[in-house]
Amino acid sequence: SKYIKRSDADMGKLVDVCLMVLQHTMMVRGLSALVVSACAILKALPCARALPVLLDSRLVDPGQRDVRAQRAVGEALRACCAACRDELWAAGTAQRLVNELQSRAASGQEFLLGALAQLLPARDVRHLAEHWAKLCMEASPDQRALRAQALFSTVINPEVCLSLCEDCARMLPFVPVDEQVYFAERVAGFAKTTPGLLA
Repeated sequence: SKYIKRSDADMGKLVDVCLMVLQHTMMVRGLSALVVSACAILKALPCARALPVLLDSRLVDPGQRDVRAQRAVGEALRACCAACRDELWAAGTAQRLVNELQSRAASGQEFLLGALAQLLPARDVRHLAEHWAKLCMEASPDQRALRAQALFSTVINPEVCLSLCEDCARMLPFVPVDEQVYFAERVAGFAKTTPGLLA
C-alpha cells in the first residue's frame, strides 16, 4: 500500500506542475503547444482543483492562443467535470459552474460544451444536444466544423445518441478524425445497453 500512496503523491505533484505551467502561460502570448501538453496530462489525471485554472479565460484568449489550446482546455475540462460531477454537486458548486459554462458556450466558446454536458441531468443533456443539432443544420460553411464538434461533445449517453443518430451521421465528416474515432468508440459502448443503435 505504501507504493500506491507514493504513486498517488507523485501523480498529485504532476498535477501541481501542470497547473503551475498553465498559470504561467496565461501571462505570455503563444505557447499553445505547452498548454496542449499540460492539458493532456490533466485530462488523464482529472481533478476538481484543476477547474479554476482551466476556467481562466486567459488560457483560451483568441489573441493569445490558437484553436489547439482551446480544444485541449475543453477536453481537460470535460474530463474533470466527468470525474468530479458528484463531488461538485455535493459541494454545491456545480450549478455556478453550469451557469458559467452555458454563458461562455453561448458567447462563442463552443469547446466548453463537453464539460457542460457532463454536469447536466440527462434530460437537460438531450435538450442541449438537440439545440446544437439545430444550430448545425443552420450553420454556414465556415461555422460547420466548430458546431459539429460542439454537437458531438454533447452526445454522452445512449438516449441522446439514438435520438440524434441521423444528425450525427450528417455532421461526422466535419469533425477531425480523432473525434470521429472517439465518437465511434462511444457508440460501440452505448450499443451494449441500447441495441436500437445497431438497427
